[in-house]
Amino acid sequence: MWNVIEDLRAGFPYVPSAVTLLAGAAAGAALAAAMGAVAQRVRIPRAALAIPAAVVLAGLAIGAGGYLDRHADTGYVEADLTRWFASRPGFAEDARPVAQTPIVNGLLAGDRVRHPVPLVDGESCARIRGRLREGWVVIGDTPFDDYNRIAQGVERCFAGRLTPVKTLTGFRVYGPSR
Repeated sequence: MWNVIEDLRAGFPYVPSAVTLLAGAAAGAALAAAMGAVAQRVRIPRAALAIPAAVVLAGLAIGAGGYLDRHADTGYVEADLTRWFASRPGFAEDARPVAQTPIVNGLLAGDRVRHPVPLVDGESCARIRGRLREGWVVIGDTPFDDYNRIAQGVERCFAGRLTPVKTLTGFRVYGPSR
């Protein structure tokens, strides 16, 4: 619940307003009731009921475009990180993993959710460095000592071998080696 409240505080255009969400829920409930009433009176094949659901999903997909860019304007801790990835040429089109430690930022899956976003924890240095053949490795700072110890362990795997391709407040990004 706390997350919903925090999201609503961000306001438009980052998230829909509470009024928009309530109106959407009311419209969805009304549509479901109307479809149920019609289905009871008229013999409609069950498969045909999937058509309105497909229309709703298509509408949601249209609204999802550019979400990464919009999030970059929020001012949240990871806003600069999402802005940087969104600005990368080809990022929206490719599907390279964005491995992260000590916490995963699911937004880096991208607008089309093409990028796997695995957590890096407890892997050998060879495997961690090997991730750069596949995609990106993002190391973040947190206010939690236990998490920071995980991040420091991953960063030691790059020490003296690689430098970040981008350093942002609270994040270091190591890029693909290909």
